[in-house]
Amino acid sequence: NQERESAMLANFNALEVSQFGSLKKHQIKSLLEKMQFNASDDNAESMLKYLDADASGYVSYGKYRNFLILIPKEKIAAKDIGLMWFESATMVPMIVPSNSSKKMLVLSTLASAVISGTSTLALHPLDTVKTMLQASSGQSMVSVFKEAAKMGRTGLYRGIIPATVGAASSQGFRVGVFEAAKLGTKVLLPSIPDLQVQTIASGMGSFIGTAVRIPCEVLKQRLQAGQYTEVWTAIATVMKKDGVGGLFRGSAATLSREIPFYVIG
Repeated sequence: NQERESAMLANFNALEVSQFGSLKKHQIKSLLEKMQFNASDDNAESMLKYLDADASGYVSYGKYRNFLILIPKEKIAAKDIGLMWFESATMVPMIVPSNSSKKMLVLSTLASAVISGTSTLALHPLDTVKTMLQASSGQSMVSVFKEAAKMGRTGLYRGIIPATVGAASSQGFRVGVFEAAKLGTKVLLPSIPDLQVQTIASGMGSFIGTAVRIPCEVLKQRLQAGQYTEVWTAIATVMKKDGVGGLFRGSAATLSREIPFYVIG
């Protein structure tokens, strides 16, 4: 708006601007001295190059405006705009080797899969009891626990294969897609804020990870409920009765819950 434009123009004119309405290297040096910063040729050159995208040798109001447009309105009139310009131009970027990013992507994916699969394997008996409680009609918690105790180790670990595979693959895909999407978004859209990068990457990772887990959850719950005794029997029966869609029953509700949970979290 007009008020913001006036504030940006006033900020530019407050600098060591020439009669032609531009800033050259020697004027930027004078500005650095005025701000009591290190007025070296290298710093002045860095500040010039930071805003001089077309390498014309000077900073016009249009170029300076492109820098100010990213700054909140309430800070445009502040005295630290010069500091922001100086720090942005002279900050030494931390260069991360490309192979390091790829290595971290693989390691984080594998680590997430192993941790999630291991914890699911260890806590599966409790998950079985929880499923029995949810499926029970009118039974008390005590009676369900007694029934679970009679089932023995084999009964408590019903559905362990799809549960472990689902947890490991889901978390692995979620983290892997998240990290890959984050890297890809920064390359394709380098100017968008980190918050939007995180949101996009988290949404994509949650969608893929949850979609991978849903069939495993369907099989696990049916095995825990005692409808089937073997994984392959469960798969064959569900596929014969309901087709592929049977393995993805409840997908809409699950995705509607999981994606916002991970994006917001």
